[in-house]
Amino acid sequence: NKKNGLRNGYILGCLCKYLCHVFTGVVFFSETGASFFSSLTYSLAYNAYVLPEVILTLVLLPVLLPYINKRKVGIE
Repeated sequence: NKKNGLRNGYILGCLCKYLCHVFTGVVFFSETGASFFSSLTYSLAYNAYVLPEVILTLVLLPVLLPYINKRKVGIE
């Protein structure tokens, strides 16, 4: 219910998602015999799709939020 609570929560959630995916990628690719730094670099680059996802969602959120709130009232 805070002014920017949804936006801040979404950004925090996506940051945690990104960090978990990077960590998992480093662990997985390190097991294949690759060095830690090459695994880290590859995992950081591979999971960079999260940034465009966050930007697109934050651009569309103000447009879609009134529609979502109107539909949510009918559910309650």
